[in-house]
Amino acid sequence: MNSVALTTGMRNALFSIGDIDAQTNVANKRLATGKRVNDILDNATNFFQARGFTQLGTDLNTLTDNISLNIKTLEVTTKALDGIEKLLSAALGLIRQGRSLAATAPERTTLNTQATTALSQLTLLANDASFNGKNLLKATPDSLQINFNTEVGAALTFLTVAGVDTTNGATGLNITIAGTTDINLDAAITAITSAIDTVRTRGSTFASAIAIAQTRQDYNKGKTQSLKTAADVLTIADINEEGANLAALQTRQQLAVQALSLANRSDQGILRLF
Repeated sequence: MNSVALTTGMRNALFSIGDIDAQTNVANKRLATGKRVNDILDNATNFFQARGFTQLGTDLNTLTDNISLNIKTLEVTTKALDGIEKLLSAALGLIRQGRSLAATAPERTTLNTQATTALSQLTLLANDASFNGKNLLKATPDSLQINFNTEVGAALTFLTVAGVDTTNGATGLNITIAGTTDINLDAAITAITSAIDTVRTRGSTFASAIAIAQTRQDYNKGKTQSLKTAADVLTIADINEEGANLAALQTRQQLAVQALSLANRSDQGILRLF
């Protein structure tokens, strides 16, 4: 098998062209992807560290979505409590209006019936206060655990929001209007006034939980952005630098091709002498 003998000049020029081609491919890849670290061979340390940051950011995004759903559950709950308070206020107004009338006035019975109807809606509204499979106001209320980080065991941070029976049942608000006498109406007024205070307190508790969850949600969003930035710092390419590098490589490639051509001509000139 015959081999082709190359002069030193030709060999150096060919080696230079091969090296430049390899560097050009790297520069083109960086410009195409926008990254200077695309795989483990580029920089193993940066590659795995950036992957860890990216994965944690993905996990935090999922966690933040879950926090958003829990906030929606709490918002539905507070809106239901607002509706319950309005029903209680309506019933209270009707009873007070009846109490202001003479004991024998037939309107007392009418107003009492209207107030009873308003109170009958309390349980229905509480039972409808469900979102994402959770109801914090029904007779046997659910509880809500809002996780704030991706840890497990003792390192997990979370907020537990306990549900409270806000129906008009025996274990809930438990308001009844026994009759239309002054004593009955006074008792109803006292019970409804107390129930309104209770509902407002519960609404404040749930609103506080929303504020805490939103604070942690904003924190996680900021942390996710920081993780993305950190991953980019480790892997992203400077497009201007890579563009300039590619232009320089193209110039070097042209010079190397010219050098190869000159070396080849020189070799041919020597052969002519023989």
